[in-house]
Amino acid sequence: FNCHGGIVSVRKILETLLEQGARLAEPGEFTKRAFLNGRISLSQAEAVSDLIKAKTDESMKIALSHLKGSLSVKLDKIRNDLTEIYAFTEAYIDFPEDDIEVKTSSQIKSRLKEIKDEIGRLSGTFQEARFFRDGLSIAIVGRPNVGKSSLLNALLNKDRAIVTEFPGTTRDIIEEYLNINGLPVRIIDTAGIRQSDELIEKEGIRRSLNAIEDADFVIAMFDGSELLKNEDLELLKKISDKNALITINKSDLPAKISLENIRQSDRQHLN
Repeated sequence: FNCHGGIVSVRKILETLLEQGARLAEPGEFTKRAFLNGRISLSQAEAVSDLIKAKTDESMKIALSHLKGSLSVKLDKIRNDLTEIYAFTEAYIDFPEDDIEVKTSSQIKSRLKEIKDEIGRLSGTFQEARFFRDGLSIAIVGRPNVGKSSLLNALLNKDRAIVTEFPGTTRDIIEEYLNINGLPVRIIDTAGIRQSDELIEKEGIRRSLNAIEDADFVIAMFDGSELLKNEDLELLKKISDKNALITINKSDLPAKISLENIRQSDRQHLN
């Protein structure tokens, strides 16, 4: 059906078609049909979704490569090699009296090791591919009013988060994407972590703690103009097993802590 581009006429045509028994295609339905009918492999079907969701040129290139079948070719070769080894081994076991050409045990073990190594290499690329597909998540965490939202705005080069002198301005998670050399980076600004009885702020703090658990990397911010508080020590404990960067903000004010102070307090608190 061809019609002029006005939204009203297009909607009317669709309504008429639906009234006559047609239905709208479900999201991904044509890709699903292509997979079920053997036109594309599962990895190619997943690549279609990755291509639609691609956030950078590099992630798009990876998705296009998989869509063209680069991963499927490698997996098919592994499957065929395993099938061949299985067939030879089974024939030798079932028909030992027949004159069946059988690969020696050392040859089979050598090939199985090569297959295992190849699977290991493919598995090793999953994490890198996940970062390009979903983005590397970085959570900015710390006490209220240490400068988390200011850092987010500086990284994005725009006023994405509200910044005030009053602690607790940020009450919810704020997410934005950066493109760093083709890698999509999801920057997460979080609510300040402290003890609070206020219902909305408590929910924001809970989400901040969840962001720490889910993030691939954590930027922990501290106010260099104040001595470490209990909330700072608790934060150090929570990020002890995470890939994290310690940052000391407000360097324009008289310094009361240093990186060495934080390291010593961290060791003492964990002990």
